Amino acid sequence: MSEKIQTMEEGRRLLRENWQKGIPCPLCTQLVKLYRRKLNSQMGRALILIYRHQANDSRITWLDVNAFLLKCGINSGEANVALLRHWNLLERKPERKADGNNAGMYRITELGCRFVRGEIAVPKYIFLFNQKLYQTCDPVEQITIRQALGQRFDYAELMTEAGVRPIVSKQETNLRLF
Repeated sequence: MSEKIQTMEEGRRLLRENWQKGIPCPLCTQLVKLYRRKLNSQMGRALILIYRHQANDSRITWLDVNAFLLKCGINSGEANVALLRHWNLLERKPERKADGNNAGMYRITELGCRFVRGEIAVPKYIFLFNQKLYQTCDPVEQITIRQALGQRFDYAELMTEAGVRPIVSKQETNLRLF
């Protein structure tokens, strides 16, 4: 980036022209990038486990998703589970926990339940800018839960036990899902 930026409008133009590939901000040097994210098999599997767990116990309103998925043998960070809120499949708890933190507290939305049950499809991709939803991709390119799971996981096997206790150990997960 050798051109000198004279005005804010020139800076905005430069960023908008280059944000799909990524460019350092001329003012603060932070990377400005528009990220395209796909709803993938790990997200689909995690959403099904959350759905089943909350269906098993109607007293559960908010769930510490990180701790729950860890018990199921899933690293929620690697699975990008928090991104599901951008599809409106999960809702993040607005209030803080007693310790002042609300990280990881989520519940499945009605849209998330309908997606897990195979009643609807959602956009396959979303665009994120600065960790916020910028836009959904082409509405024609939709994905169902079965398509999201792909060949890695068996939807029927994951859903057969809906209403039964969630999978709680990594050993049990490996035996039942793969």
